[in-house]
Amino acid sequence: METKFRSDIRTLKSFCQLAMPQHVSAFAEIEKQFCTEFDYTKEAENLNIIFEAIMPKWSHAVAIPKPHMELCSRHVLVMEHLDGVKLVDGIRRQYRKLAALQGKTLEDLEAERRRFIEEGKFKFKTLDEKRAESVSTAWWLYLNDLLLTPDNNILRH
Repeated sequence: METKFRSDIRTLKSFCQLAMPQHVSAFAEIEKQFCTEFDYTKEAENLNIIFEAIMPKWSHAVAIPKPHMELCSRHVLVMEHLDGVKLVDGIRRQYRKLAALQGKTLEDLEAERRRFIEEGKFKFKTLDEKRAESVSTAWWLYLNDLLLTPDNNILRH
């Protein structure tokens, strides 16, 4: 996979050098960033940073596997096993709840979305719209955590 990725990036950079030289530096940065993904030692270090930053506060809500640094190498990433739900199954469960709040089934919601796309009614959001939505969601999550987390001191005063 790494060899194919490097070959594809090299091809893109070569094309850009000829046709769009202003993009060469962007592809060089992409190559640099993505190539770290092929070194599982760095992946383990990043996973460990995320684990240590998130788990002390959020362990009640999320689970992040702890890497076994002593067993990791450039080609092998070893982390603790966590039982859980596949991401796609978790997302589908959340959409089922969202559909139920709207008085629909998940299948109804999916069919509706498919129909919107087929009829050209589905509108992709602009970057500004996505940013605004992200800010709104971040505030909602912050307030939810602040007001509804049982161990939060704000409700005790």
